[in-house]
Amino acid sequence: LLKLDPLTISVKLKSKQVATLRATGAGRFADATELNALNGTLQLTALPGETLNPLLGLWSQTRIGRAQIDGHADVAVDEGHARWQVDVRGKGLHLQLSDTSTDVPPLDLQIKQRGEFDRMVKTLRLDQLNVQVVERRRSVATLSLDQPLTLNLTQGKEGRGSKAGGSSEP
Repeated sequence: LLKLDPLTISVKLKSKQVATLRATGAGRFADATELNALNGTLQLTALPGETLNPLLGLWSQTRIGRAQIDGHADVAVDEGHARWQVDVRGKGLHLQLSDTSTDVPPLDLQIKQRGEFDRMVKTLRLDQLNVQVVERRRSVATLSLDQPLTLNLTQGKEGRGSKAGGSSEP
């Protein structure tokens, strides 16, 4: 049995604290590893956006030239569910696109998301998703859910991927 009671990690860049992770939890290591409980909070304060480039590089060739990222994320995991709530703001986000030499103007980005994953039946539910992109104080893109979205992530008998669940109405 591994117990985190509590764990606090602080990240400093150039002697300035930019992130704090706090977690408590318990997990069991045996034939099959089990996560019994995990609760955590991540607080970001003026995190330089370019520090996220290695993570961004896993699925995109776009890079962050500069940005300042603030916000927090709360996560709670138990034997059956994972729940999260995220509120992140990126200020002065300057993207470097790999396929163009055109200079992309700096953007402000705000993302709020709240959801849950049922580990037993493999369903993902997004209760809230709001994304707003602003350029020079003018909103250029907004994405938001007007009702919760549920995705069934179990493999079907035909071997096909996930299907959207919930309401049949758009």
